[in-house]
Amino acid sequence: MKTKGAADVCHGDAKCREKFALLLAEIGFPGSVLLAAVEEIEECGHVKETGFVWLKHKKTKDHYKFDTVAVRCDAVVTASFERRRIRNLTGVKAKEFLFWITLCEVHVTGVAGDGCSPTTIAFKTPAGFSKSFPLSLFVGDGGGGDQEVNSGIRLAF
Repeated sequence: MKTKGAADVCHGDAKCREKFALLLAEIGFPGSVLLAAVEEIEECGHVKETGFVWLKHKKTKDHYKFDTVAVRCDAVVTASFERRRIRNLTGVKAKEFLFWITLCEVHVTGVAGDGCSPTTIAFKTPAGFSKSFPLSLFVGDGGGGDQEVNSGIRLAF
């Protein structure tokens, strides 16, 4: 891992996946959020003071499917990490019905009976619409795997 100014930067797919999964775990997210939708990560960086994080990868991956929503990540994904919240997200879109919708925020909520485990994850658009899923969809393999998006997906954003 290198340091660029105030940022910790790592290169290579395996190291970047490990670093990004650790960063997600630190803020209370399952490691499979976003990682399943990106391939061949070239660079992962994190500015600890501000929470700014970026991922650079070789190509845009279309049609990764979580539940009924297809996810697309651009070649560069950036965000600001906070406890149980990802803000200022760029480079990630979700497809509902026939439309690609930009996502700007992700957060986990709904504390379970033990008082510390989140139970839902919500994705928010710049227009203020959001959609929640059970957090269990993102634990393990991260969703439905590579699948083509069918045009019968319901509009729910």
